[in-house]
This record gives sequence, structure tokens and C-alpha cells, in this order.
Amino acid sequence: MYLMYRCLSTIFALTLIFAACNQETDEQLIGIMQNSLISECGRLQEPALKAISRLLGRSNKAVSRDSVLNCLVVSGASCLDVEASWIDTSRARQIYDILKNIGDSLVVETLGRQIMDQEIRLRVLYLGAKLGIIGTETKLNAILLHHGDKQMAEDFLNSGSAQLYEGGKQWGDANGYNIVTGAGSHRMRWGSF
Repeated sequence: MYLMYRCLSTIFALTLIFAACNQETDEQLIGIMQNSLISECGRLQEPALKAISRLLGRSNKAVSRDSVLNCLVVSGASCLDVEASWIDTSRARQIYDILKNIGDSLVVETLGRQIMDQEIRLRVLYLGAKLGIIGTETKLNAILLHHGDKQMAEDFLNSGSAQLYEGGKQWGDANGYNIVTGAGSHRMRWGSF
């Protein structure tokens, strides 16, 4: 009986050691993440997304660096087409979930920075609305008023967010459009993947 107990405890100890050896350290995960940020910021791949998720789960502050957040938002926006449809749903879901779990104020600031990029502005706006982070509406509305167009205003009016609706209405008033109830755009829904 003693021998069997001794064998089982040895097997258990070896299993723990093996598991510990196969688990990446924070430094290794940060290395994986940083290598991907340098080489493919607009298209973060599976290893980088897994590293970021693991670091986020460990409450590692490395995920809140501007470079990481910028790449996550750019990658998330690149998963959307101009009609607000997801192009790569599995990668998009990973990025969406990561952004939903990072501090709201950090994501709001990053969305604001990336919206200034004319090439991806519309897709970043879509991403911001799809994330549905409380506090982004004011910033998104300000961007709509200064840089928006008819399509963006229509998307805001039909997003399901009362604050974005008001922003779309303000844009319409400022640009000579009348708001009429009808079928409207349904490209994006506030807080909905």
C-alpha cells in the first residue's frame, strides 16, 4: 500500500513539474505579443491573441500599453468591412472579447486615437459601437460631428444607443438633413458582436 501511495505521489509531482515547464512565463508571452505587434499590427494572429488573453487573465499591465491597444483596435477594425460585417469572425471574436475585458477608459482613448486615421475611421466607429462601452458615445458623437458623413449618421441613428441616436440627429440638423423614421441602416448594433 505504501509503495502504491509513493508511486502515485511521484506521478502527481512529475505531472505538476511537467505542467509548470509547459506554461509560458509573462516574459515569454510579452515576447510573443511584441514580436507580433512589430510585424503584423493590423492582422494580429492566433499566437499574439492567445498571449494577450493570457496576460490579461494574469492582470499583467503589458496589455494596457498604447502599442498593444492600438494594434488591438486596428486589428479589430480590420476584421470589419465597410458595411460593418465581420470578415474573419473567429479572430474578430477573440479581439472583441479582449477589448471588452480591458479597462473601458483605455479602450475609449484608443478608439479616439485610431479614429483619426482616415483609412479606417468608419470601421473603427463600427467597432466602437459594436463594443458598446459606456463612455464612448460622447467621443463617437464628437467625431461624427467633426468628421462624419451621411452613412455614419444613419448608422448612429439606427444603432440602438439613445446617445448615438442624439449624435446622429445633431449631425443631421447641422448638415441640413431631416430625420425620417423608416427602415434605415442596420449595419451595427450598440454593444452587439
